[in-house]
Amino acid sequence: MSDLLDIDEGEVLNEKTGSAVLVLIKWWERKRITYNLLVGISGAAVFLLPIFAEDLRIFIPLGIMAAIYAFFANVFYTLGWILEVLLVVYFKKINGIGQYKYILFLIGTIFSMLLSLFLALFVLTALNTV
Repeated sequence: MSDLLDIDEGEVLNEKTGSAVLVLIKWWERKRITYNLLVGISGAAVFLLPIFAEDLRIFIPLGIMAAIYAFFANVFYTLGWILEVLLVVYFKKINGIGQYKYILFLIGTIFSMLLSLFLALFVLTALNTV
């Protein structure tokens, strides 16, 4: 079985690399809840729009837009651990990006929160409710 996982034989992973990959994926996935909460709270203004709009039918398209945005925000979040997996597998950096993952997590979360706020402001402006 370990012959199938030997990186020196041109295969993708060996046992040590596989363990490192699992550890870093678990680290990122444990942070996903925090990320989703922070980004969700920052974009919650979108769900307040029907209160300001006279036509409550706008809530459905806004909900669909928010769901699509949440999906793509999580796709981009996943790029954090994909980057680390590539470092571990192809560059044999067993520690991945190490302490820099905290900085990458923080920058990515702040960027996503600001993007959420910007998009909410854009929708508010488009509806002339600001």
